[in-house]
Amino acid sequence: GGYVEALKKGFVQAAVKATAQARDLAIAQRKENFVGVNQFPNFNEVIDRQLCACIFEPEDKTVEGAEIETLKTYRGPAAFEAMRLKTDVYSAKNGRPVVYMFPMGNLAMRKARAQFACNFFACAGFDVMVSRLWTKVFRLVWTIRLRLSCCVVQMMNMQDLLRKHTKS
Repeated sequence: GGYVEALKKGFVQAAVKATAQARDLAIAQRKENFVGVNQFPNFNEVIDRQLCACIFEPEDKTVEGAEIETLKTYRGPAAFEAMRLKTDVYSAKNGRPVVYMFPMGNLAMRKARAQFACNFFACAGFDVMVSRLWTKVFRLVWTIRLRLSCCVVQMMNMQDLLRKHTKS
């Protein structure tokens, strides 16, 4: 049948779509990295102009009655960039959301989890505060109460959690 027949039957389009879906999964699982998008964020970066969220959606340029469906544009980082835009739009009206993190347990695991969570939230445009900045719990609770848009994340590995709750 050849390439044109494969296009007409949608084989090429299906293969490209499957590849894009597999790549999206690899990006979401951080097996494929885009610096500043899904890994190693610039904590001070903000979108400083109005953008339409539509720029992150693939355009279908197939005209009605076409013999061949067109291939859709694809950019791996688009989903992360759309999420970041939503946070920046929200922040312009409500202030930047803050995540307060409380890493606990084994030091090596605590640092790894804290780094992962910090990158995750920072890539989405959140300010991230790690508990080592506060010396007293009361001071931390007071700081959180002053913020209207915040999230609190406590990180602990399962072994430490079980050890803590099964001691007799």
